[in-house]
Amino acid sequence: MWVGLRRILLYVVLALALFACVWASRVFLAPQVVELLLPEAGILAVMLIATLGGLMPALPLGIAYGLLAARPVARKALGIAVGACVVELALASVAVPWWSFFTWWVLPLECLTLVVFFPAAAWAAARLRRASVGSA
Repeated sequence: MWVGLRRILLYVVLALALFACVWASRVFLAPQVVELLLPEAGILAVMLIATLGGLMPALPLGIAYGLLAARPVARKALGIAVGACVVELALASVAVPWWSFFTWWVLPLECLTLVVFFPAAAWAAARLRRASVGSA
């Protein structure tokens, strides 16, 4: 019983940490990167901020998770990414009615990016780890 509870708590902690990294990259890092690429604000800039906000933490953290986690990596990583998205959408819904804004699609786009690229990076890293261990 305690093993299952510990495993659930570990997934919750990982999902919260991934959410914190996504939020921090969206607020502090993605706008500066997009500003270098697109000096004028617009819909394309908002779309790039949302995409980079999910992509920048998804790739390095997904690779790290794939190198450390046991099999099946992709399914576990998908659960963590979905958990992080649930936390993000829930907290955003409590703060403001984001779905009623003109840019309602920003949070779902960020979550979609996270849900696609975090498990993909974890899966790729796990495959590389197995290939390198198998050849050694």
